[in-house]
Amino acid sequence: MMAFIDNNVQRSLAADSSTSESFVSCYRDMAAEDFDMDDLNIIIRDLIVAGTETSVTSIRWALIALANHRRVLVQINYYYFYLFFRPLAQNCRLLTLY
Repeated sequence: MMAFIDNNVQRSLAADSSTSESFVSCYRDMAAEDFDMDDLNIIIRDLIVAGTETSVTSIRWALIALANHRRVLVQINYYYFYLFFRPLAQNCRLLTLY
């Protein structure tokens, strides 16, 4: 992962900063003389990890909510089945939330 981040940072640094609005170019412009590649790589890694954890937490809460509301889960399963297996589902009746 660090090699991937480092490659993308190097590519962004090589780009023209006057036309680029990337995080890397903004960080380089703001840090100016205090610019450090290691700090930049660590910041980018932290942003990626934070975004991943936020997504995982949201998915976890959605699954818990579905597990606690079985009727909604059945409805979602039905519509998934209906969308992807429509020819087979023509004889099924629509489920309601009530």
